[in-house]
Amino acid sequence: PTGVSLASQSEDYSPWGYLWPRFWLPFVAWDDLGVYVSALTQGSDPLGKHIYSLSAQYDSAIQRGSYLASYTNQSFYPVISITSYDQSLQMATRGQYSRVYSTSFVSYWTMENQSPYWTVGFGGGQGGNERFGQNIERTYARFATTYRNAFQYGDQISPESGWVGSLSYVPGKLKDLNRIVHVAEASGAYYFSRWLPKRHVLMLKGQARTSDEPWNVSTMDQSVANQTTSNSLIPQYLNRGFSSGSLMGRNILGINAEYRLPFGRLDKGFDGYPFYAHRWHGAIVADGTFVDGLIYDEKSTPMTYRRSEGTGYWSAGFETRFDVNVGYHFPVQFGFGIYMPFANPYTESVPRMGGFLIL
Repeated sequence: PTGVSLASQSEDYSPWGYLWPRFWLPFVAWDDLGVYVSALTQGSDPLGKHIYSLSAQYDSAIQRGSYLASYTNQSFYPVISITSYDQSLQMATRGQYSRVYSTSFVSYWTMENQSPYWTVGFGGGQGGNERFGQNIERTYARFATTYRNAFQYGDQISPESGWVGSLSYVPGKLKDLNRIVHVAEASGAYYFSRWLPKRHVLMLKGQARTSDEPWNVSTMDQSVANQTTSNSLIPQYLNRGFSSGSLMGRNILGINAEYRLPFGRLDKGFDGYPFYAHRWHGAIVADGTFVDGLIYDEKSTPMTYRRSEGTGYWSAGFETRFDVNVGYHFPVQFGFGIYMPFANPYTESVPRMGGFLIL
């Protein structure tokens, strides 16, 4: 019989046909100020050489939209990632918002000869910050190093041991002020489960930022009320008992503690839909934020921002969370929480509630 040459039918690998969006995920979250609506899609080729994510959001409290687009190319070494976003966040003052926007790239290497857990990277970009009608644009470079030996496996609800850490230095030029400024950031998280019941985890996290930027509300970083990413290394000064933007500072330190505990397995899919529910779990949370900057005074008439020099502000609460996969292999976490700020001279000690989506 005549044979057929396999070699004659081979084709070069092409990723492009796999990259069309195959799903979109709508989501609705809320807090005491308004409703937050978002839509998300992600994609990659089977070999993971090309990965992208697109999302759009609308916040009814400030009546503004936001977007985030990212692309990572792992076809060659070093890995290259490009990100563009324009995000508007609620401020503590109803109807006011802060806007952060940037387009940037980063290249990074794994330091295989020293440790497979250690990466270094550099990149740069252009962006700006806008608050209360004041806008400061900048062109910047970024140098960063990351270490990670904490990973989540199997039916774990979280990494159960190890730690992650990151250091970055971001010099930049402020466009309108014609001034060179310097920003340093550090973040890290530690996971502990020894002596705890099975699948229970204690997570401790810290994040800090310091800069020599001029005193201006548009050069400050701010606290946020809802977590949006599971990446412990992304600077996100989370204080769930305070409205987003209640705390702002050029110098800011955030501390978070979570006792995470499982409730049960769901293991349920839905015929015809690329959606699979894995597990249900919860967390007892505590947050602290120290700022050299501003605190929103809810007790004054009228409400206003006041100077805060290194004072700590604390809150605690409880969250229930659901882990699901969308598009068959993209993990997403939905959740709902209730939080209470601790007594301080500026904030009413009343509970706040919120729903959230963590990518």
